[in-house]
Amino acid sequence: MADHDPRRCSKFGFSITVDEQSAEHGVKPAAATASNDVYVFGLNAAGKPYYRHWNGTKWEAWAGLGGKLSTSPTAVAAGADVYVFGLGGGDRLYYNRLSGSTWSGWQSLGGRLSGQVSAAAIASNDLYVFGLNEAGRLWYRHRDGVGFGPWTSLGGRLALW
Repeated sequence: MADHDPRRCSKFGFSITVDEQSAEHGVKPAAATASNDVYVFGLNAAGKPYYRHWNGTKWEAWAGLGGKLSTSPTAVAAGADVYVFGLGGGDRLYYNRLSGSTWSGWQSLGGRLSGQVSAAAIASNDLYVFGLNEAGRLWYRHRDGVGFGPWTSLGGRLALW
């Protein structure tokens, strides 16, 4: 694909891709904690997650988050913290939290999900992450500032993308 294709860009010395599913459905793996503090996320061809940070003056270099994801990352800002979610080994949900200038490292939230996940923040450290299980049922976990609660079903059956 050419460098102008939104799903692949190699202008920065390596290739970052957004999978076809994410590009088709408009998933935007980016989060902002302030007008001069923006993060954008992607995967390289090997499924390793990377991010780039706008510090108000310039874009910093791409930096790796370690690990490997099977889906494009989803990001959300909750107050001054940034949470990045994605499916890893065994289709389990993982997250990595940026607090200050320190990443937590990937931590498992368990589950067995299919397709993209989505996240929304209500306030500082008050957020929800959503995903479909293999049967197409919508589930979520809520973080209340202390930790993530258990998986909770929203019922129904939705089409997998």
